[in-house]
Amino acid sequence: DPLPPRSAVTATIGLSHKDAIQALIPNRDDATNAAVVEAYRDYWRPREEAIPCYPDALNVIRELSTRATLGVATGKSRRGLNVALEVHGLTEIMTATRTADEVANGKPAPDMVRDIMALAQATPSHTIVVGDAPVDMQMGANANVATCLAVDFGVGATDDLKKVGARSVVSSWKELHRVLLEVLQEMKGL
Repeated sequence: DPLPPRSAVTATIGLSHKDAIQALIPNRDDATNAAVVEAYRDYWRPREEAIPCYPDALNVIRELSTRATLGVATGKSRRGLNVALEVHGLTEIMTATRTADEVANGKPAPDMVRDIMALAQATPSHTIVVGDAPVDMQMGANANVATCLAVDFGVGATDDLKKVGARSVVSSWKELHRVLLEVLQEMKGL
């Protein structure tokens, strides 16, 4: 079979491994899908600890953790998320996390966000979803959160992110920090 186009591959970022493989290689049996997922994991596991953060990301996340409860909803596996959080020293500041392999329905379903809100004792009106893909914005909208913010330095195009409900699309972690502080201030007035 020919390789899928890059646009098809990037459209699966944020999905569970199983859902991504099904989207890219449809109509395959479960054994084939499981073998492809395992090959993907075998490829990435030795490289996981070397994946860098975006410039300013760690500083912004740490500063925000002093102002708000933080969580992560990801298409990564639990193991993959734990490695990423540990490598970057973020394990202790993430109050609630959910991975695609821990919920019945991955992105864009609201399951991960709803679980995180329950763990953090947060309401949708006091929850912000930040993401880089249309499925992130759809997940937030499906969970009825107050605000969905997008970054344009990931996989989603600005127009696509706006079409699916991003309140703002920012171009850097510093800009994201500024917008998040504005939204948090607005939420205090609710």
